[in-house]
Amino acid sequence: MRSLNVYFEIRDKHYSETRQTLDEPHFNVRVSQTLKRFGYDVDVSDPIVAEATMAFATEFMNHVRLDDDATDTLQVLHQKYKLGVVSNFAIPECGFRLLDKFGLRGFLTSW
Repeated sequence: MRSLNVYFEIRDKHYSETRQTLDEPHFNVRVSQTLKRFGYDVDVSDPIVAEATMAFATEFMNHVRLDDDATDTLQVLHQKYKLGVVSNFAIPECGFRLLDKFGLRGFLTSW
């Protein structure tokens, strides 16, 4: 059994189960369930699961680029509207880090 295939099976099962609600479980759930399929007794809150998730998130963030006109567009919109983020991002901590990385939090209404 290839580990990549196991992960994709678990991910696809989650997508299928949540298609109606559009609920996105935290990425830790996928990591935990994948490790369990390989015989590891790890819970979603296990530090190993959290570290694996953040390792993925860190690498993912290395490949995220801001659109050239995003900051200027947000600046204009922020002058007239209250802005926020609606997301089903499975790693919310990563989303917050990306907002900070690109200096975008100041455009958003605080939560």
